[in-house]
Amino acid sequence: VAVISDRIFRQRISIVNVLTFGFGALIIATVSGVLVVSLLSGGRNTEDLMRDKTVLIVKGVVDRIRQHLEPARAQTEFLASLAAAKAFDPNDQESLITHLTTASAAAPQILAITYLDKNLRAVRMPRSDTYPIPIIGDLSNTLAAVTGIVTLRQSDESYWGLPIYVAGMDATMLNIWTPVRSNGEFLGAFVASVLISELSHYLNDFKSDHDEVPFILFGPDEVLAHSSLADGVVGLSEHAPLPMLSRIDDPVLRALWDPNKTEPVHGVQPGYEALLVRTAQNRYVVVYQYLQHYGGIPWIVGIYFRADDFVAEFFDRLKYAAYAGLVMLVLAVIAAFTIARHISKPVQQLAEAAIQVRQYGPQQQERIY
Repeated sequence: VAVISDRIFRQRISIVNVLTFGFGALIIATVSGVLVVSLLSGGRNTEDLMRDKTVLIVKGVVDRIRQHLEPARAQTEFLASLAAAKAFDPNDQESLITHLTTASAAAPQILAITYLDKNLRAVRMPRSDTYPIPIIGDLSNTLAAVTGIVTLRQSDESYWGLPIYVAGMDATMLNIWTPVRSNGEFLGAFVASVLISELSHYLNDFKSDHDEVPFILFGPDEVLAHSSLADGVVGLSEHAPLPMLSRIDDPVLRALWDPNKTEPVHGVQPGYEALLVRTAQNRYVVVYQYLQHYGGIPWIVGIYFRADDFVAEFFDRLKYAAYAGLVMLVLAVIAAFTIARHISKPVQQLAEAAIQVRQYGPQQQERIY
């Protein structure tokens, strides 16, 4: 009898263990698989989100550039279309001044708007807080004016000139040149001047509200806009209208083209490029794109942020997802063992009844439910 009871006990424990641990292992495997897939997909989604966020910020900076510059183009082309349609005569000085004043008032970012005829006689209407006074003169000895008129004689399209330093204002501006033709005859050009320092003010305001640092380069070596330039730049001249990259107080940008401190980052959207830049203190991710059609040299518009910030945010998201997954896993395990116990109980009763029938016969057994 002792041998039979010991065998029954071992068989009963074996059934309970098989059901309990079988259900438990099945649920643990299922929940663990879902957790691993969720963590992997969550990590990928976080990476995609950060990538899309940086691209969206760069697009925002590009849009702000166009908002600042394109109204100047619109005004010069509007004046040129009026002159071409003979809505006014640009040689009529009074009518010309009226139209120049109206055009500059429509776009506050225009510093001055000028009509330059084919003989290089100019009527310039500067922006003024009071009553604007036109400036009339001869620019035949000005290289930029001569170059602009020569270029437009052979073109029907507006174009942006190179940045020009204005000594009287101690500032650098961009000029949009638009040809004026009537019945196929070249009459001259409308020229609108826009200060580029406003772009640095915008980048400075942006930087104060975000962790990312935006920048605008004129080619690879000159800085067109940066938050550190919002208060002005010392040392500019007609020969150096923009500060060199090596002059600004930004170790990330100074190291941007150093092959010993950078390496490419893959996986960004088409049309964008990314670099990992190492400085003495940190690593930074730089995302940028090339912007054409402004000043003859491609602009480089981008942002950068600390790589550790991205990694920290990435692991924070994974950490919270892992915590939630572990809680669900523990609850699932508890539920699995509870269910397995309940399922195994009638099996145990059935096994015990079968043993009793075997030992004592069916006449002595209680009714089994």
